[in-house]
Amino acid sequence: MTYDTGNSLPSFIHKRYKLIERIGGGGQGEVYKAYDNVLSRDVALKICSSTQSAFVKQFISEAMITGELEHPSIIPIHDFGKDEHDQHFYVMPYSPGERLSDKIKSSKTVEDRLRLLENFKDICNAIGYAHSKGYIHRDLKPDNIIIGTFGETYVFDWGLSHKLGEKSGVLGGSASYSSPEYAQARLGGDSSLIDKRSDVFSLGIILYEILTGERPFTGIELEVFQKMMAETPKKINKIVRGIPYEYIACCMKALKKDPDERFHDAKEFADALINETIILPWWLKIIRNIQKHKVKLISSIVFILILVAIILFFAGNKNRELNNISHARTLNILGTNMEKEKDFNRAYFYQSEAYLKSPEIKSAPYSRERMAELFLKITPLQKQIEFEDR
Repeated sequence: MTYDTGNSLPSFIHKRYKLIERIGGGGQGEVYKAYDNVLSRDVALKICSSTQSAFVKQFISEAMITGELEHPSIIPIHDFGKDEHDQHFYVMPYSPGERLSDKIKSSKTVEDRLRLLENFKDICNAIGYAHSKGYIHRDLKPDNIIIGTFGETYVFDWGLSHKLGEKSGVLGGSASYSSPEYAQARLGGDSSLIDKRSDVFSLGIILYEILTGERPFTGIELEVFQKMMAETPKKINKIVRGIPYEYIACCMKALKKDPDERFHDAKEFADALINETIILPWWLKIIRNIQKHKVKLISSIVFILILVAIILFFAGNKNRELNNISHARTLNILGTNMEKEKDFNRAYFYQSEAYLKSPEIKSAPYSRERMAELFLKITPLQKQIEFEDR
């Protein structure tokens, strides 16, 4: 396979790799799309941009650190060596895509930018992995992150990375994405204060830009450093509406001036983003849980209401049954009493009638008034008995 490399390509002679075109560059070297003649594939090849020993040493360190950090979202190293002119190079996968900075710029709406949060979580996990190995990146920015065509995320350019516990070495990188302690070190302060939480601050700046479409600190380098050390970023919800509270809370925690108030490392940052309720106040956790389990909650409430209705229905039937039984007993008692009263009245009438008709009554010493009173009592009973006997 033959390529027209053009006059802009450097003099690079290697039997395995053929340069095609320049695709980027950094402080330690230039990156080219190249062809791997052995495996018949396109690759990204980075060539050291200087022969000075300090640059070469830094370039080799970058290749070694990148090669050591094996993570899905950290660009892997396929090969490392020199060409026939003793130029150091290393080889990476060629992954067509866009830099995160271009993705943010091309996102026209809040919704478009919020889709980048999944990639940002990958970035945090990648840096969290580096932190677990004792490395800090020290040059995190959207230009050093690639979003692949199929959604893959790669953090690259580890040229300024540093092993914690070792001598700090070169301080560089972009002022707009650094940290307050980094700014102090650049202005002559103690560089030993730069640690994992400094990367967390840089990640907070990137998240702020994803959420709002703008950086929290702008201006020339010295102005940015002064703002970073003294000013609080403008509130996110004053710039744009519709950002979930948990993302705002995560971002502002990462941007705390005091490193002790930030996430301990990028992994803790990633965990807070993945399990958003970690960062929420208790009252908002309750609301979020209700929203998250809304269908289950509604189903449970409906079930409870149906259960209560069934219980009340059967309880009502039982009460009605008991009332009917009580009513029946009352009627039975009343009926029995009425029957007894009827029998008594009937007996009293017949006895009184027989007594009034008896021959003895004529000789008995009853007055006419007494007989009239007895007659008045039995006359209504006679009518009632005649009615009942019909």
